[in-house]
Amino acid sequence: MFNHKRILKPLIMLSVIISGIIYLSLESKIHFEIPKQIRSALKENLTISVELPDYKADILYILGGSVKSMSYHIKTASAIYKTGSADKILYFNTKNNKRNKKTERMLQNAGVSESDIEPLTVKNGVFGTMSEARAIADYMRRNSYKSIILVSSPCHTRRVKFSFTKYLKPAGVSIYIKGSEDKFAAREMILEHIKLKIYMLILNIHQGVI
Repeated sequence: MFNHKRILKPLIMLSVIISGIIYLSLESKIHFEIPKQIRSALKENLTISVELPDYKADILYILGGSVKSMSYHIKTASAIYKTGSADKILYFNTKNNKRNKKTERMLQNAGVSESDIEPLTVKNGVFGTMSEARAIADYMRRNSYKSIILVSSPCHTRRVKFSFTKYLKPAGVSIYIKGSEDKFAAREMILEHIKLKIYMLILNIHQGVI
């Protein structure tokens, strides 16, 4: 019988090595262009959108990201907040007080009430998006929430869907996903594609359905 778990660790290690090589080569002075068709195919494979609800969701969560990415996420999240689709916004707690305060200040400047903003503490893990999904699942369970809007980079949304579906669907939580205006460079799309394949394998092993 074929043993998925037996090949999982070597596969992940190989993927990490390949990712590192790609990252280092693209960070160096070497320059090359990825054909437009390949870029489009990568983007289509990585991107997914789940239409926002026609009712008020219990919570909106902004996934973690770089400072630049977060600025795009905040813009998208605040726009959704203003439509009345969610009254409360959670954001990834970086455990960096200065950066957290900046995030909250940006949200407030975008029209979000201070009382409607809350940081979400996430336990460190190898697979960050799944760690966020577990933390959100615990938060939703404690508060008896049943609907959530997730905001992240467009090219991160398919991995977001897989991760959050695993931890929220069994509890009957409705998931809605919105990509921000954040842009992914070619290097980032390639790395995200590798991460997506790793997540698909892991989630398939534990959940059986992708």
